[in-house]
Amino acid sequence: MQTAAEKIEVFEEQGVNALASATDERFKVKDLSGAEWCLKKISRAKVRYEEIKAYVESEKAKLDAFLADAKEQFDGDKGYFESLLMPYAREQLEGQKKKKSIKLPSGTIGFKAMPAEIKKDDEALKAFVKESAPEFIETKETVKWGEFKKTLTAVDGRFITADGEIVDGVTFEEKPDVFYSKIN
Repeated sequence: MQTAAEKIEVFEEQGVNALASATDERFKVKDLSGAEWCLKKISRAKVRYEEIKAYVESEKAKLDAFLADAKEQFDGDKGYFESLLMPYAREQLEGQKKKKSIKLPSGTIGFKAMPAEIKKDDEALKAFVKESAPEFIETKETVKWGEFKKTLTAVDGRFITADGEIVDGVTFEEKPDVFYSKIN
């Protein structure tokens, strides 16, 4: 049978999964030293994760820049060739009332109607509508939950007002504490 020190050595050499499958007994934290060892292993794993994350971010930045360059090139090429096609399409569609596009073997060219751009000054519009057509003004009612909650008492999954009245429409469920580890 292995000693705790030998188990730790095997654990460090082969990793958690290898140790769990190689022995019937799992490593157990039995003292401050074992707990500290686990935190150091978590710290090392976090450092490795941060290194990988930084590498991926730097590569992602390079790829994003490459993609942006390709998009810029595409937009320039597309704009150039569309500027060549536009006069041709205009000439071919001239005098046609309904037809707005031309089908070609590799695609379609044409013109599409665009909606008018509406620019609103919300404050001026709101003032006008309040005066002229108030039925189109919307008023929202909301509960100031943070403030209201301070006046309540929580009992058995329900909230109760200072007058002893049970508050409808809201319940709560106690949750168990969640374990965490924090590396310094």
